[in-house]
Amino acid sequence: MLWEVEIVPLGHDGERERVRGEFDLITHSTRGGESVARSSRGFLLEGATLTEPDVQKLAEVLLVDAIVEVGTVRELASDLGGTGVSPVQTLR
Repeated sequence: MLWEVEIVPLGHDGERERVRGEFDLITHSTRGGESVARSSRGFLLEGATLTEPDVQKLAEVLLVDAIVEVGTVRELASDLGGTGVSPVQTLR
């Protein structure tokens, strides 16, 4: 099974602000806020016997800081060519 864990910040998105500022510097514009919607980070987890509860536990314990982040766990198509299945669970 192949799983994706996407993690987005709660509240203030400092990484988005940093990237927006760099975009404005490089392009000599002030359109970075329009170009960068949000920041996120993700992990792909793969394992023949990896189940949904296993992935949720890994995300909750190791990957997502519930105080400042929200994580979403999705099961992906095994070939990565198709679209992922709808979100399995959002972690808070």
